[in-house]
Amino acid sequence: MESKAIEKCKLKGYFLPYLAPSHYIPLFQFAKLFASRGVHVTFVSTPRNSLSFRDSLELLNNLGLHIEIDYVDFPSKEVGLPEDIENLSDATSLEMAGKIYKAAFLLQAPIEAKVRAAKPDFIFADMHCFWATDLAAELGIPRLIYHARAYFALCAVEAIDSIEKFTGENSFGLWQIKMKGLLKQQQIWRPLASKIFTAGSEDGLTDG
Repeated sequence: MESKAIEKCKLKGYFLPYLAPSHYIPLFQFAKLFASRGVHVTFVSTPRNSLSFRDSLELLNNLGLHIEIDYVDFPSKEVGLPEDIENLSDATSLEMAGKIYKAAFLLQAPIEAKVRAAKPDFIFADMHCFWATDLAAELGIPRLIYHARAYFALCAVEAIDSIEKFTGENSFGLWQIKMKGLLKQQQIWRPLASKIFTAGSEDGLTDG
């Protein structure tokens, strides 16, 4: 039974997770946060992956949060997986993990159909649901993105292509680097830096 708070929901958001607990569990936490602010949340999930949070839905809805699951069938037969394998944590081999990756691509079409039919006000999708950007543009709605990486790591990746200054290696084997957009000079361990910098430059960036 839906509460009055649920009935007053105006914004509708569709949350699209990836097939790994480290991705869909944090995204569900975001879903709860949005629902606590009055958003009508629909969380897309396969049946098995929903076991991590499904039992909490009744309690959350009784508290006035509107969260529902829109189920999509996992393409087990199409990719050659047992019916109880639906996420990367269940994989016991690289071959099995590859099949789960393939399944994620096969889920794109049915999920897109669900979103188009629902006509939400926004999409909050995992970083691996790259196609959600075009889908949101097609529907004329915002698309939020969930990254499993920390915010600083994302800033560093963005800044690494526009390094302003390289000041050499210190006695600890750390390279001193000044990156645009980051206030403090950063240090990168030399073996890691050797993988990042593959070409020489005027600042002395070399392959190491």
